[in-house]
Amino acid sequence: MLKKKKIYLNYSKLEDIGGEDGQIDIKLAKLELNIIKDVEVSYFISNSKQKYEHKTEKISFKEFQYRMINNKEFTKRVFEIIAEGEDYEIRLSGGEIWVRSFDKRKADLIYNQLTLL
Repeated sequence: MLKKKKIYLNYSKLEDIGGEDGQIDIKLAKLELNIIKDVEVSYFISNSKQKYEHKTEKISFKEFQYRMINNKEFTKRVFEIIAEGEDYEIRLSGGEIWVRSFDKRKADLIYNQLTLL
């Protein structure tokens, strides 16, 4: 017999939360999380024609933390982040935040740590 699992989701538009651009991205980088997969990061790059293109790459959480905290130019260009823990996922994309988990308390805790100003 299959056991059903619920997925708990916390969602907000970042404009409803307020704060400065990139503030939640930096908070994510500063959290001590057990991220089990590489973090998927999409960011704008400028090419020789001065038009913006984007690049998506998977990097370790440690590398993500380093770049977000120490490279302000990189931080300004990031527009999507997807990070997965054992039983949760964090997605920052297009001015929105999603925190999903099978554990409601964990979803609430991570969401609150990221969004409380």
